[in-house]
Amino acid sequence: GPPPRPPPPLPQHPTPGQGAWLQSEVAKGVAEIARDSAVFGCLSGRERDCAFQHVKIRSFSRGTVVMSRGRSSGRVLLVRSGTIEVRVNGSVISTRTRGDVVGEVCAFAAAAQHAPPQGFPSNQRPDASPRSETITSQVCVSDAVAAEAVSAYEVSISNLTPFFKSNPQLVRALEGLSVRTINQAAKAGSRSASILLDEAGVSHRAQPKMQPPQRPLVAVSLEG
Repeated sequence: GPPPRPPPPLPQHPTPGQGAWLQSEVAKGVAEIARDSAVFGCLSGRERDCAFQHVKIRSFSRGTVVMSRGRSSGRVLLVRSGTIEVRVNGSVISTRTRGDVVGEVCAFAAAAQHAPPQGFPSNQRPDASPRSETITSQVCVSDAVAAEAVSAYEVSISNLTPFFKSNPQLVRALEGLSVRTINQAAKAGSRSASILLDEAGVSHRAQPKMQPPQRPLVAVSLEG
């Protein structure tokens, strides 16, 4: 018989990435939100294609504990709609809305393991200073609770691993958010966050800083 017809070409969309995977509505939606995200905005279109290739849409009803303090998380959530409250002992230390990330503490702990052993070259840092070790925690230092109905994109941290080595901006963004969360959690009474800072010789009574301390710090995994 006649040879089979070739499949029709995939339509092109004027969206970030332009990769073939970005033809679905889900993919286009996550690409648009990631492009404007403080954490994922540094990724190129092709990197976003790869990072979010197996993304899942998760829905959480009001009051659902999305992530629990003292437990490890192998995922990152990129909020699509709704509000997630980051809590310690019932106190709200921050809120996450559309375009924000939840799960940054565990994500940065993974990033620190995969970053180049000598740190990123100084010419890749805006302040031209050498990269120092920083505070990391293998477990969440706070609870994340849906304050209302929430829709979020779920990304496996393992899908981000290739970019921890190739994209220092992504690591710095996770680092800054993680350090701020640990500081805020310690001030609100998180035992694990306080011990992390005490071991590092950092006072958590000070205002949270986006830049990590310059002293070599330690990684601790604690419950509670």
